[in-house]
Amino acid sequence: MASKESLYFSGIIIGDAKNEKTSLREKLGEYETLDTTHTGPFELIQHEFKLEKKKVQISLWTIDSSSENWRIIRGAYYNDASGAIIVFDSTEKNWIDELKFWVKEIKRANTKITMVLVHNLIEKEENDSTQIREIIAEKIFKRYKKKFSIVELKSISNKEIEEIYLALCENKL
Repeated sequence: MASKESLYFSGIIIGDAKNEKTSLREKLGEYETLDTTHTGPFELIQHEFKLEKKKVQISLWTIDSSSENWRIIRGAYYNDASGAIIVFDSTEKNWIDELKFWVKEIKRANTKITMVLVHNLIEKEENDSTQIREIIAEKIFKRYKKKFSIVELKSISNKEIEEIYLALCENKL
């Protein structure tokens, strides 16, 4: 239970958090793969840090979008989450459609959720960040009349991880 000295935060992480070249999941904190069920493997990431004399404890559930059964139950995870990290890769063909899908689905289930969009630029040719932000502003921010934090991830250092978590906790402190 959270106290004046601590804050507990639950969330979800969606998207390209682990691929052949990078593993954002491993840097986000201690993670464990829980039993594989008919809905797919569950991974829980836990991280703890100090912020303004408070101990912040974060638990993130990974969302595996590839399992059909998982799609049926993932709404329950959105309802219980305080925040969502959505990792995207603008070099993928349908990146904006995927991003719109996730934002729409999460907002439909939980209107109070804090979202952080993480632009994965690790080991990729530099995209025009200004153009990407303009596309997101036009296709997503305008529709939801709210800006979400966007973090450009060029490396997986402690500084970038801290930036993601600070953006995730922004409205909770």
